[in-house]
Amino acid sequence: MNLNLDADWGRIATILALGTIAWVVTRKLLSRLRITLIAHADDEEEAKRITTLMRAIKQFVSMLLLAVVVMLVLSAIGINIAPLLGAAGVAGVAIGLAGQGIARDFIRGFSLLVDNQIRVGDAVEVAGKSGGVPLPCGVPSGLNSVFSVTLPSGRASDPVIVSAVSKSV
Repeated sequence: MNLNLDADWGRIATILALGTIAWVVTRKLLSRLRITLIAHADDEEEAKRITTLMRAIKQFVSMLLLAVVVMLVLSAIGINIAPLLGAAGVAGVAIGLAGQGIARDFIRGFSLLVDNQIRVGDAVEVAGKSGGVPLPCGVPSGLNSVFSVTLPSGRASDPVIVSAVSKSV
């Protein structure tokens, strides 16, 4: 590995500044999109679903932008990122094969949100267990005081969800 300690710090600062600007602009645009969609929502239930989906999209976009900025900075300091990208591809395939259940649960959970079957704040009863659908990660824990039940959402299409009652968080 050929680490260049005499890296172009101006280029690195530019990458970090542009990454920060892109992050702020993206979050502002997504917030405006959320506000616009909520303004056209028919009821409060649809507004809650839009808010939940926009949180998930914001997290995904933020992580993607962070990965791009890290790769650009590594490249700017002289680290060849081609082997890192190749290793990430191989690791992605291995993790994908090992985590098929987790991936299925993630996709099914997102599907539950999009289809408006259950939402954050709902009280559910599943296979004899009851609880609330918790707030997503990144929300301060003081707001997440509702106890939750872990749903095997990959199997959520099975007839195990007995009820889903809307409650305020």
